[in-house]
Amino acid sequence: DVSASRREELEELAQRKKFEAVLAAAHLGTWAWDRRTDTLGWSESVAAILGAPGAPPLAREEFLRRFVPEASRSALREELLAGLRSGSRFCLEFPVLPLSSSAGPHGEPRWLEAQGFGALNEQSPFVLGTLQDITERKQREDFQKRAVEHLQHLTDTLPLMVWTFDGKQVILN
Repeated sequence: DVSASRREELEELAQRKKFEAVLAAAHLGTWAWDRRTDTLGWSESVAAILGAPGAPPLAREEFLRRFVPEASRSALREELLAGLRSGSRFCLEFPVLPLSSSAGPHGEPRWLEAQGFGALNEQSPFVLGTLQDITERKQREDFQKRAVEHLQHLTDTLPLMVWTFDGKQVILN
C-alpha cells in the first residue's frame, strides 16, 4: 500500500528531525569517516557547529585544512590513529575555526570533543562517533586555571603570611 509506505516514510523523517533537534540542543552531533574513500560526513548539528550548514562530506585532509588550526592538525591525526590502533573507544579534544559564512572567513575559535569507535582493519571501514562543542567548558577551565595561578602569585609575593584552609588544602607563603 502506497499510503502506508508514505506514512512510514513521513514518520521516519519526523523522528530524524526530532533526533537532530535533541542533538542540537546539547551542542552535539554525529559524524562518520569512511576510510575506504577517506571521506568525513556529519549531521546537520555538526555542520551548524562548524558554521557550515548544508556542507557536503569532505575528504579528511580537506576537513583538517578547512576547520582545524594548522598547529593542531598533526597532533589530532596522531591521536586519532592511536585511538584506532587500540580498537576501542576514543575521545579527542581539539580546536576548530568554524566558518562565519559558507565562503569564510573564519568565525570565533571553538573547542570540540570527538568521541568515536573504529579500528584499523578491513572489517571496519567506518569510524563513527559524536562531536560536541565544549568551548564553554574549556573557557571555565581556563578561567579556573588563571584564578589559581593568580592566587599562587599573590601568595608567593605578598610580604605577609597568607594562608587559606578550605578543608582540603592549606596554602602558605
